[in-house]
Amino acid sequence: EVMRAHYLAGLAAYDVDRRAVAAEMFTHPISDIYIDLEDVLIQLGAPVFGDALETAAGAPFDDSNDADIRSAANAVLSAIEQVEASAPQSEHPAAAIQAQVLTNMIVRAALQYEFAMLSDTPNSPYLDGYGFFKSAEVIANRHMTEIRVLDTVVADALTEAMTALALAYPEVMAPEQSSVDTGDL
Repeated sequence: EVMRAHYLAGLAAYDVDRRAVAAEMFTHPISDIYIDLEDVLIQLGAPVFGDALETAAGAPFDDSNDADIRSAANAVLSAIEQVEASAPQSEHPAAAIQAQVLTNMIVRAALQYEFAMLSDTPNSPYLDGYGFFKSAEVIANRHMTEIRVLDTVVADALTEAMTALALAYPEVMAPEQSSVDTGDL
């Protein structure tokens, strides 16, 4: 999900004509996550996608046009989807695992928002948080019904947190001032 978050944030930055920022978001997952993840993917028999990551990371810097850049980023997002199917089975209900992953993305987004609002240079942590929020949206849209069946209290808390994050992250680049109390968030 952290990889997905970077790509969702990168595409959003690209949409507001922040090409260099988008390229940075496309590059981070390679060294921060994928290098360690690839061996696990191989052990699981999951598809590896290092080449797709490298293509997407390089696209904003080579002669790729807008469609090629978006296509390269979307290829990574598709690869992430494919890899999810290779996740090992668990003794825990899938909804419980998704609730934990969603919680993780929510906490990351909230922490990045707080860091951004305290920073003299808020755009980088804000963009990371924006990506975590967008990843959380993907999870919530896909799994909230199952989470709610498993535990309505947890589902309500996650929904409330997502509502607060939506107020904190209305756009991809950091606002001039905080729109949400970081303590409340």
